Amino acid sequence: MHPTLELRFSCSNLNKLDWITLVDPQIIAFENKGLLNVTNASHTLTLHQAYNDFFGNVKENWLEIGRTEVFKDEFSQASLSKFMTSIFLNFIFEKTQILRFYVIDVKSKSEKIEENDLLGFCQLNLSSIGMTISEKLQHPNHKQTGWITITANEVFEKKLMNLKLVGMGFLTLFAVRLQFSGRDLDRKDLLPFGKSDSFYIVNYVNDKSELIPILKSEVVKKNLNPNWLPKETIFNDLCRGNESAPLLIEIFHFIEGKEPSFIGRASTTLGFILHNKNSEIELINPDRKKSKISGYLKIKEAILELIPSIIDYFKDGFELDFTVSIDFSILNGNPQDPKSLHYLNPNGGLNDYQKVINSVGTIIDKYNTHKHFSVMGFGATLNSNYVSHYFALNGKENLPQVYGIEGILGLYSRSLPHLKFSGPTILTPTIEKFSNQIQSNFNGKQQSKKYHVLLIITTGEISDVDRTLDAILRASDSQLSIVIVGVGWADFEIMRQLDTNQKPHDYLNKSNEIKRDFVRFLPFRELSDPVVFASQ
Repeated sequence: MHPTLELRFSCSNLNKLDWITLVDPQIIAFENKGLLNVTNASHTLTLHQAYNDFFGNVKENWLEIGRTEVFKDEFSQASLSKFMTSIFLNFIFEKTQILRFYVIDVKSKSEKIEENDLLGFCQLNLSSIGMTISEKLQHPNHKQTGWITITANEVFEKKLMNLKLVGMGFLTLFAVRLQFSGRDLDRKDLLPFGKSDSFYIVNYVNDKSELIPILKSEVVKKNLNPNWLPKETIFNDLCRGNESAPLLIEIFHFIEGKEPSFIGRASTTLGFILHNKNSEIELINPDRKKSKISGYLKIKEAILELIPSIIDYFKDGFELDFTVSIDFSILNGNPQDPKSLHYLNPNGGLNDYQKVINSVGTIIDKYNTHKHFSVMGFGATLNSNYVSHYFALNGKENLPQVYGIEGILGLYSRSLPHLKFSGPTILTPTIEKFSNQIQSNFNGKQQSKKYHVLLIITTGEISDVDRTLDAILRASDSQLSIVIVGVGWADFEIMRQLDTNQKPHDYLNKSNEIKRDFVRFLPFRELSDPVVFASQ
């Protein structure tokens, strides 16, 4: 079995591309797909080739293996940016693993890296990283680019004490929700009646006494008694599964475009925090001339809660309930046209919608005894004069079920002639109404032991991405998983934002982070093999 490495990153002295705005850096990591047969990756880096790859070709020869969070400009220090998000990958001793790291200045909401500014890049063998390595970033048009530091640590299973292995590789995780406030912090603004613009960083202290930042608060301005918003993280990320592991909480005064000013720090453990709610911890600044106490940190909230896996639901007697929602917007084309994504081949071949339903439905069918599945649609009119973005395909809003996968495919084929395709493509009503129905049944105690899977099949880019992200966030407490499959040849870059596995630490950039990874986006054209698609 190959060991797993955790890669953590920091950047220093990044180049500002203009004198007006600060940089919002993000690191995107790629692994070569095996097309470079070399022993020393640093000797193969052609500066202009790597630069050209940035503008559209990188995905042809390279596989993206992860991204850090965006280091927002309000925290973008002149000297150092320590990223919270790790990237994990297997270390294969017998294989040359060539990695490339692009550091970008995020200017666009698009997932396309070429739509942002390139700050620099480096390329190296995974075997050369060792424990810690610093590399000067390269850029064909800039000499002053900055540095990237990469720290690699092996992830040992014995350290994953908070993970309950339950078969098939599924893990049960625990989430930690923390909220802090400050009292009597040192005044850093020297103006008359000045205050402090404070934020905190929670660091895990590893066996080598290195600080690994895990949580970072927002800045509370002009206040010596700040109340920071609640933050959430995974238990294992925070303390490596050990409540007694040392944590260091640092308080800083934010100074725009400069190194933040240190206020104080507190050494503690998660165990202490969990068992001492409403208590205060002294903040220590060793550079103070008289008293070393620079303020107090209050523990306002500390909660440890289980994030169950789908296997946990099965073990507790749940069965899978399956609903499919189909995109009938006008972007699909006229179903009578052979070029339409909804075209029914008279010779019996399946279109992409039918293939997706068959692939996913066949899996769900094994975990459902009654075989009654709901079939919904959106982006069309059915037996009415208005466009609906969530309707029962059989016209029975209170009884949208059919029997078996054959029933779904049969209803789909029979309904096409009766639908008037329209638009725009909107997903928010589907997610909101479905999750609200689950919650309503649960509150009304009508809910049997069911774990719900919502399959949404769509084409093109949705026009309500921000509202859909909010709806996903609100649905994260429900007994629900959402699989969104893109069919056709549209550009699905925006759709990838909906995948909750893409941004585990800064999903939506909201203070109340998403509870769990329960939404998966898959472009069908990239996984057209039924076996591969079903496994994803």
